[in-house]
Amino acid sequence: MPRTYSAVFLHIIFSTKQRREWIHEDTRGRVHEFLGGTVRDVQGSALAVGGVADHVHLLVKWRTDEAIATLVREVKSRSSRWMHEEIGL
Repeated sequence: MPRTYSAVFLHIIFSTKQRREWIHEDTRGRVHEFLGGTVRDVQGSALAVGGVADHVHLLVKWRTDEAIATLVREVKSRSSRWMHEEIGL
């Protein structure tokens, strides 16, 4: 019997509020690590995380049994909260 395989790869880009340069070089690595961990927490795979001072890029392999909106909502809300608590924005 033939097997079926599905994969969803997403390139997600989101910016800081009002495109302010809040992701400074000295904290950028921590931010990217947090984003990758958040993707893993919701059972996705962060294949690459990068960005600059005012936005981030994520390349994610996502589950086929969950809405993409769930991933984006969790990443954005958790990272916003974390930035305020840990980075002090």
